Formats: sequence, structure tokens, C-alpha cells
Amino acid sequence: GQHIHLIVNNGPYSAHYEPGFNHQLEDGNNVVLAFLSRSYHESVKNGKAFVVSQVAVGENAKKPADLEAQHLFYSRPKGTYSGAAANKVLLDFFLVNTSIGGDGGNLVRATINGNEFYLDSWVPYAMEGLQNGENTVVLELLDKDGNVIPGPFNYVKRAFNLEKEAAMLSQAVSSIFSGRASARERMDSVMTLLGDDDDDPSTDLWTGIVALGVYFVVSFPPMYMSIQLLS
Repeated sequence: GQHIHLIVNNGPYSAHYEPGFNHQLEDGNNVVLAFLSRSYHESVKNGKAFVVSQVAVGENAKKPADLEAQHLFYSRPKGTYSGAAANKVLLDFFLVNTSIGGDGGNLVRATINGNEFYLDSWVPYAMEGLQNGENTVVLELLDKDGNVIPGPFNYVKRAFNLEKEAAMLSQAVSSIFSGRASARERMDSVMTLLGDDDDDPSTDLWTGIVALGVYFVVSFPPMYMSIQLLS
């Protein structure tokens, strides 16, 4: 369900599902942003759904940030997306004290794997056609002249990973027929090929029976499959 995204110094967010929680802060000046997030991690974009503050920890805290200035905070994507989740990936960010779009307004430049896109609406975006493996996103808050607006968070670069279904199936097949794979790894690979990811107990029994059969055929082939001619 809905939860809170907590971002410290524009680092990767942590998700919190209770109104009260603890979070360890590092020494120095910490800019803390918390906003409401929907169940699928899209930020709730309105002026009443967030709070931003800063906390100085230790004696060597740097000069405080200007919380009245314009700020861009990165939210998604994050981590690794597997299977069907890798086909369409959420791009989301949070704006503080600024807006984008309109005549002569600010823009967000999103550079995805080297390809530039100029965003003039503060809405969630879906990225499709991404490459398998590592992908990169750069977000920049620009003024009307295309310059990055000064601020500690208005340029950010992140990497995330995709494990697409085709690649997962290829890895599963390789694992099944690999002599180095363990019995558990082979069984997991068979379950991947059968697509057993719905957590439906009514299908688990039949999927398991089929998986067991495939596993035994691959792991213990008939005698004629293992006989080799001797010179």
C-alpha cells in the first residue's frame, strides 16, 4: 500500500510502511526529504504530501543547504528489475520549490543510456526498450536557457539493472544443462522455464510434478544418452 519514501542528501530512498521509524544519519549536514508514495513507488505530487528539513550531525557539519532554493530529487528507477517488470520501468523524481513546463519555464533533462529527453510535465514516466543488464539515468534541473540550476541535487546520475525474460530463460536453459549446476539450481531453473511466479497454490502441485519430471530427465538421462564410443 501507500508508504513513505525517505531520501537523505539525494541518495537512494528507503521505503517505510509505518508512520514512525528510525534512520541512521551520517556526520555532517543532512538534507532529509520524505514524501508519500503509492504502492508501486510513484511519488504523490502535491504540496501537502512531503516534508523537507536538514539535520546537522557532529561538529564538522558543512554549511546548511538553502531549502528555499529550487531542488530536484531522484526517486526511481532503483535496483534490479526482473522478468515482466523489466519491460516497462518507472522514471520518477520529486521537485521542491520549483515547477517545470509552461512558457519560459524550467525543464528536466533525462539522459537515458546517452539519449536525451526534455521533460516539461511533473508526472511519472515509463521507460521501455531498455537494454538488458546495466542502464544509466542522468537527471538535471534546467532553467529556461538550458543551464543546470545551481544546487546540490540538481544533477544526479544513477545506474540500475534489468534481467529481461528472454535473458532469464536463456540462463535457465544453460543452468539446466550445465554439469556445474547444483540440484537446487537446476530445479529453480525448471520452475523459471515453467513460469511459476503467480504464488497460486492450486497450480503449485502440477507445476512441481512437471518440474520434477523435467529435472530427472535432464539430471539422469537414459543410458544411451551417456554412452560414448571408445577408440
